[in-house]
Amino acid sequence: MFSKRSILDFQPVIREKLEILCDKIAKYGEGDGEQILCLNYAWSAWAGDLITEYAFGFCYNHLESPGFQESFHEAYMEMTGFGHVAVQFPWVHPVRILCYTMSYHPSMIARISSR
Repeated sequence: MFSKRSILDFQPVIREKLEILCDKIAKYGEGDGEQILCLNYAWSAWAGDLITEYAFGFCYNHLESPGFQESFHEAYMEMTGFGHVAVQFPWVHPVRILCYTMSYHPSMIARISSR
């Protein structure tokens, strides 16, 4: 899947997405200067569109969203913040999932406490 040939074959898609990104950045420069371009959201939108297109064969078109707000940026940041803990303490992640599940599904508390 990640062979040199498959990445080379994917180059037209990479260039197409890069063109969309560059066009959108250029539009920010043509504006009245009131819009703020958040490059970390732009980068996340570009990377997210490329990853989903390559890995899953479809694209969420995050580059097309206003201000690149519809991207995986927040999810990426949450993941990276937890990564260091997960490496050192692998048991923490299952506990987090359990706590999350119990907070959104109170019936889980009843099932666990009945055992």
